[in-house]
Amino acid sequence: MRGTMLDRSRLASDFWENGKSASCPIYDMHGHMGAYHSIYFPRGEAADMVRTMDEAGVRLLLFSHHAALNSPDLANRPSIEAVRRFPDRLRAYCLVNPNYPEQLTRDLATFDGLFPDVYVGFKFLSDYHRVALTDDRYGPAWEYADSPVGCLCWPTPGAAAPTTARM
Repeated sequence: MRGTMLDRSRLASDFWENGKSASCPIYDMHGHMGAYHSIYFPRGEAADMVRTMDEAGVRLLLFSHHAALNSPDLANRPSIEAVRRFPDRLRAYCLVNPNYPEQLTRDLATFDGLFPDVYVGFKFLSDYHRVALTDDRYGPAWEYADSPVGCLCWPTPGAAAPTTARM
């Protein structure tokens, strides 16, 4: 069957024989790191994740750390530490939590010094934080953003509406 994986191209052979291909690495643009209360995450720490990446042929992972979701005392620090530990394998999204304006101010103040070596852009999770993307509390981050912004939005009963905004 020409044109299918079955015709055993070099790429297909690599995957069938090794489970990955050195000539076609994977760049994972949406990862999560760290423990989280509602998911099973057996390899959630940086070293474990890099080992899993090696097993699967993932060259680079862009992620946000679960601690940044709801722990303003830690915020994005675990992400920064992970990227500094594995600078050739990891990059992080600066997770914006509008419920903690003081932390948001600190994150924005340090962003330029960490972009692009640590951060690749911002990530907004309006549903998790129960704050609409159009809310003024996101204003400082929207005004600052001169890099990609990832907005993960989905309707959840009781979520702040609207979860999407026209940009």
